[in-house]
Parts: sequence; structure tokens; C-alpha cells
Amino acid sequence: MFNNSKRLQRPHDSSITLMKKIILLFAFLLSGMSSLFSQAISMEGSWNGLLALPVGSLRIVFHLKQLPGGEWDCRLDSPDQGVSDIPVSEVEVQGDSLHIVAKGLALEYRGVLRDRDCIEGSFVQGGFSTRLELNRRDAQEEGKEKADVFHTEVSGDEPYSSQEYFTTDHPQGISLAGTLTIPNTVLKDRPTIILITGSGPQNRDEEILGHKPFAVLADILAHHGYTIFRYDDRGVGKSTGKYYEASVEDLIVDAKSVLNYVRSLDAVNPENVMLLGHSEGAYIAARLAAEDKSVAAVISIGGPTVPFRQCIEEQILASLKLSNRSEEYLEKTQRLNRQIYDWVQNQTISTDSLRIMIKNHVQEYLADVGSLTLEQKSLVAQQLAEESCTPWFREFIRIDPSATWQAVHCPVLGIYGSKDMQVLPNNADRLRELLPQAEVRLFDGLNHLMQPAITGSPAEYGQIRTTISPEVLSWLVDELARLLQK
Repeated sequence: MFNNSKRLQRPHDSSITLMKKIILLFAFLLSGMSSLFSQAISMEGSWNGLLALPVGSLRIVFHLKQLPGGEWDCRLDSPDQGVSDIPVSEVEVQGDSLHIVAKGLALEYRGVLRDRDCIEGSFVQGGFSTRLELNRRDAQEEGKEKADVFHTEVSGDEPYSSQEYFTTDHPQGISLAGTLTIPNTVLKDRPTIILITGSGPQNRDEEILGHKPFAVLADILAHHGYTIFRYDDRGVGKSTGKYYEASVEDLIVDAKSVLNYVRSLDAVNPENVMLLGHSEGAYIAARLAAEDKSVAAVISIGGPTVPFRQCIEEQILASLKLSNRSEEYLEKTQRLNRQIYDWVQNQTISTDSLRIMIKNHVQEYLADVGSLTLEQKSLVAQQLAEESCTPWFREFIRIDPSATWQAVHCPVLGIYGSKDMQVLPNNADRLRELLPQAEVRLFDGLNHLMQPAITGSPAEYGQIRTTISPEVLSWLVDELARLLQK
């Protein structure tokens, strides 16, 4: 019986020993699973994601490449914003984990490889955070997207010629590059129109998010016999100078230099030059016309007419309301901005002191934002402080354009959109008050770029296929013809 008992136990002992070995092997496999998985599946390649924003969505693409030394390189595309190949500051791949930091954009992404074609993670930029899933993109899909360009409505049949010019005699020694578009048949009564871009460094086409509004305007107006000159902002394209060191007054000097240069060209009647400005460019056009009574007319597209600080505050509030934030959040953010703007407007505060004050103030505001790390909060605060301390912004926020518009005595055309969230529709009403003789039109359903919009949010700009509403272009051509008949 004893022997039988031992014989019965041997298989049991063997099973226990075997089970222990299986458990140990299973534990070993589990501990090494992550590295084995990531070795088998490389993260190298292009990864698509769709950011769910408070208003709308935004496509984002990360291009990951492992370099010969083992380090990783990453480039960022934002197709809906028309930008690509943005280098990131840091990229780290460890096993199945991915960490990307773009300090210049205050952006961070952390993700984990779930299978061959999917990375799940979190995206943070500034005070905004959300879950972001990345999906591997194949070469065929990438090629298709590159071929999908915006339709900018520029005609292929061009009854005009274009020539590049570089301005001379700028008081600051800057050369501004531009394109003069001349109709093949020049009509004597047709003026030359100079196009002036809005705020921010922009090229002569005012290119934004894949759209080229000024290229469209030049094409349409040249078709109707107008000579057009559009130019790169200082420090942009082929123009010299440094944009971010320029104040609003410097940009006015630039536009005045362009006006004087264009008047000197043989193809231009110096007594028949109009100015068309978009957004801040409309204010610059008004300034030139107020000082130079020989300007033939001013065309304002989304031009601010209320004090610029009010314009900014209304713009921010409209965006926050669209994001369905709580009243408490709205009030807290408005208090933050009001304090910053008060400091920015105070010319007795030095730039260095202002930068420190704003950074500390923003960090206090972000103290209870749990979705951001301390490093991210510092980065956001630093970025906001730098942007608020530029010469342009410190001057811009103090401007009240009322007196300037009232000093304009030439004909004025005002074009506004009812869904404009950058220069709100009340600016159209204000222009009518300041200049009762102006011809002002508020177009229903259009945004700041004069595109047909859903909400008017800038997040939609790159997703809308129309560059400028045909209704706006038709109205502009008709109103210009009416002016010429007077």
C-alpha cells in the first residue's frame, strides 16, 4: 500500500514540478512581452490622428524615423492648417511607449503601441488636453493626401501678365518683394489696387491653411481690368527685414513705401490707386488714406473699427462660449486676460519686467490644471509671456481706430461676415457710425476669411474648400464699377 501510494504520488510530483516550470516560463514571457512585441513591430512610419477640439476637429500626422545611431527623428504635419514637416524638440521610443515633445508649440504626446497599426495616448497643447489615437498610414494613402490640394478658385485662363518687383527707397533700408498683375487690356479708368495683409507674417498671397485669398482677389480683379500689386510682409518670402521686431507703425511705413513705389511704375496711374486691406491690413489702409488724400478708395475686408483691445477680448470670449465652457471658467479666463492686457498697455513697465510678471501670473492661473505637468505649465506661461511682449502687440493693444476711420475722406467699401469670430460683426455697425457715407455689407454666414462657415471658428478655415465666397467677389466687382461711374 505504501509502495502503491508512492507510485501514485510520483506523477503528482512531476505535475507540480512541470507546473512550476510552466508558471516560471509564463512569468518570464510576460515580463519580456513588451520588448518582444515592440521589437517585432517597429513604430517607424507615418501615423494619422484626429484631434477632437472644443469646436470641430483637426487632423495631425507624426512621421517617425529611426536614425542609424538608434536615435529617433519626428516631423509633424497639420494638413487642415496647411503646415507640414515641423521638427519636434524631443522624441523617445522605449519598447512599446512613445513620447513626443514640441516645445515651440507647447505640445506633448504620450502613447502606447496597442497593435501593429494603432497607438493609444494623450495629447496636450497649452491648456488643452485630449485622448488621441494614432493609426498607421500606408504610402498609398500618404500620396493621395499630398495630391489633395485646395481649390483656390484661380482661373487657368489668364487675360493678364504678372511681374515681380522689389521696392526701393524704404526709410529703414528694407526691400519688399511683390507681384504686379497687369490686365492684357488696360482700361484708362481702371485703378491700381494694392493688397495689404492682416496681422502676422504673411506672404503676398496671404496664404493661410492651404488657401490663397490674395491670389484669388488678384485673379478676379485683373479679369475685370484692375492692375493689382500684392507683397510679402517684411521678413517673409523674398522681402527683407524681421517681422517679429516690427511694430504696427513699422508695418504702416512698409505699406507707405509700397504705395510710393507702385505710384512710380510706368504701368500705374499715380492719381488712381486704391488700397484693399484684410483685418489689420484694413486699418493700415485707413491710416494711409487718412494721411494721403490722393488715395482713390479704401476697401476693408473684416477690418477692425472698435478699439483693438476690445476686439481681442470679444474674439476670445466668442471662442470660449463656442467651446461650451462653464461661466466660472469664462470669468476666470477673462480676469487673467484683463490683468495681462492692463500690464501690456502700461508703457512704464519694461519688457523684461513684463515678461516675468505675465509668466508668474499665468503659472498661478494654471496651478490647479491637473492635466498639465509642471514643465508643461511653465512652457505655456513662457510662450504666452513672449507673445505678449512683442513690440507689435504692445502697440496694437493700445490702438483705437475710430479717429483714423473718421479722417478717411475717400470712398470706403466695408465687407464683413456675420460669423466672423476674429473681427466680430459689431465692427460693421461701428464703421457705419464712423463713416455714414461708406458702403458697408454684412454677409450672412461668412467667417473672417469670407468663407461660408458653420460656426465661424478659425478651426474650420482649413476644412472649408471655398477660399472666398463668390457672393463677396461679385459684390466687390459691382461696387467698384459703381464707384468708377461717379
